[in-house]
This record gives sequence, C-alpha cells and structure tokens, in this order.
Amino acid sequence: KIKIQNPQWDDSFKQLLETVAYKLGVDPSYLSAELDGLIYIEKGGYIERVVDDDHDNNAMGTLIIQLPSKFTGGALTIYNYVEDKNEEEKEESFKFTLGAGEEAAYSCHFACHFSDCEYEMA
Repeated sequence: KIKIQNPQWDDSFKQLLETVAYKLGVDPSYLSAELDGLIYIEKGGYIERVVDDDHDNNAMGTLIIQLPSKFTGGALTIYNYVEDKNEEEKEESFKFTLGAGEEAAYSCHFACHFSDCEYEMA
C-alpha cells in the first residue's frame, strides 16, 4: 500500500486536477482521480506502447505524475487518432520530457490524456 505523507499533497493534487480539467476542456466539478498504481522505471527501462485498461468503464483518461527524481533522457509519447479533412484516420503524437534534467529533482511533473489514447515511455 502506498501512503503519501507530504502535508501539502492534498491541496496540490486538488490544484492539479483543476489544471487537468482545464486542459482537457472539462468542468472541474466532474473530475476526480484515484491512485491506481506506482511505476518505477530503472535506467534504460521503458514502457511499451499501450492503452490503459479501464476495468469499470468509468475513466475519462489517465493522469501521470512524475515524482521528484534525478534523471536524464526519457520521454512520454502520447498517440491520438484524429480524422483528417477526408475523414480518414491520422495518427498524431505528442512528446513530453516530464522535466528531464535539474528541475525534475525538486518538483513533480505531469501529463494527462484521454482513455482512448496510446502511450509509451522510453
């Protein structure tokens, strides 16, 4: 079981959810989040391209929070399929470094995506 002992966590997390709601175009009062897992990636490790499994079909998306840590390299890539002008599916990708470098050691970074998006971390 994971226990977060930082006394500022709850207030910071509430503010983060408001930011995520704004970025996703959702009313913050409709958004909630729960800790679903903790992933530790060692040097040279990666997460293969995947879509999160929503067991209860209640998830709108995924929120990834990188806890403070020193690291270099690595990035999160999120893939989304959109229809172009000819109504054909086209893949878009967005890459996030999640604060790689000096600033990552002292603050959390986050990325969010809708539940139908694929992502990988390498």
